[in-house]
Amino acid sequence: TTLRNYVYEDYCNKFGKTRGIIMAKLHLKAIKNIKKTVTCSKSLSNIYKEKLNLKFDYIQNGVDINNIKSISKEEKNKIRKKYNIDKDDLLYIYTGQFIERKNIPFLLKCFDEKYKNDKNVKIILLGNGPVLKPMEDKYKDNKNIIFLGEVKDVYTYLSISDVYVSTSRSEGLPNGVLEAMASSLPVILSDIPQHIEILDENNKIGFIYKQDDKSDLINCFNKIQSTDLKLMSSESKKCADDCFSANNMSKQYQEIYKKISDVIIYE
Repeated sequence: TTLRNYVYEDYCNKFGKTRGIIMAKLHLKAIKNIKKTVTCSKSLSNIYKEKLNLKFDYIQNGVDINNIKSISKEEKNKIRKKYNIDKDDLLYIYTGQFIERKNIPFLLKCFDEKYKNDKNVKIILLGNGPVLKPMEDKYKDNKNIIFLGEVKDVYTYLSISDVYVSTSRSEGLPNGVLEAMASSLPVILSDIPQHIEILDENNKIGFIYKQDDKSDLINCFNKIQSTDLKLMSSESKKCADDCFSANNMSKQYQEIYKKISDVIIYE
């Protein structure tokens, strides 16, 4: 089995403290009966060791780079036009759940403060959840903030964007970030261990800001606008291909399956 979160943190955030603790204890109890457990990131493995003295190997999440779509410049401009986004606008994107852990209110507060008077910078947000409606209501008059809800083809929207941003407070190893990188997007990420783990592979793919530090995130927005995005885009794509491909992830899982099956046969 694969652990994709720190259960005490994630379950308490999502289901409340009492229910979350009960769920976390039951989850970890079940894991004791499983032959092999791995985490989806090195940083998550470290967290379990440091906080609970549980030792798990890790296999980093990977993204299927064969699923990435490349669209023509004309098609890209056509899709942008549909949402009143000019072909030369700087376009940020967020994809994922609208839940407390993702810290979307903080993201939009910073974005609004930085770009409220700049018609040439926009952000599109994909996904659903309890935080969506309050954010839609709050920013309904801001034409630079575009909520698209759940969509079938996330890669289409990644392909028309320029920069991916995640303000998450906790992750396993976020597929949304890896998919954005595979789509050649530079990234702006909060300084949680899982995000730092990604940039440790290549610090040329984007910027890290201090969690909940408004001035630091706005500073990252400033740096993006003075950076060679084409160079950063190519580095991001290369990092996804070399370090976070589904093919690499699959090979590592296959090795574990072989070892487990050898033990079973021996027993």
